[in-house]
Amino acid sequence: MWTCLIDDVCFLCRRRRLRERSVEYAQTAFTHCSASKGAAGFPVPLSETIKVARPQDGGMSSEKFLVHRDPVWRDRADFIIHAGLPETDHLEQLWCRKILPNRFELCCIPFFVFDLSLGDIIETTRVGDRQYMFATVIRPSGRYVFRVLLTCQMERRAGIIAWLTEYGALVEWSSLDLIAVDVADLARAEALADYLAEGVRRGDLQYETGRS
Repeated sequence: MWTCLIDDVCFLCRRRRLRERSVEYAQTAFTHCSASKGAAGFPVPLSETIKVARPQDGGMSSEKFLVHRDPVWRDRADFIIHAGLPETDHLEQLWCRKILPNRFELCCIPFFVFDLSLGDIIETTRVGDRQYMFATVIRPSGRYVFRVLLTCQMERRAGIIAWLTEYGALVEWSSLDLIAVDVADLARAEALADYLAEGVRRGDLQYETGRS
């Protein structure tokens, strides 16, 4: 975490509100949107609740999966693992490239899991009847993750996305309001943090880093 963030006395409170609101936004249904794009061309929400058959339960149980429909490194991904979100019954599905039986390269930008970045080499473990649950990072990629909750009008959102794209950041959409942003190194991360902090001051967005 960088000095510019530490000095913001409201940052931790904003992070807590963002985490609470981001899961809510990720599950919101926008019925007026088309199947792939929403108003003004923005993607529709990408998370869903899936009912999974559990023989030991004697029926169907509801599990909530937060999914990535358009991972930034989709072309190299060949596997999906899961990561549990603390204090919830949610699982984030993570697209990966399989390297060894329980070793993977992360190919998406995490929407909710902390201390995990695009390109990290990670290991999984079995948890209950799930064989591939995220366990640990064994080789960090050195990349940086931000989560941004857009609170401004659609026209201003388009300008923010255009700036991020021109800057060279990678973006994934969780909903009309929530995006995950990746940059390749610390220098770019510091500049991006400054840009996002200015967006907070304008009332356009809230944000957090992917570091716990």
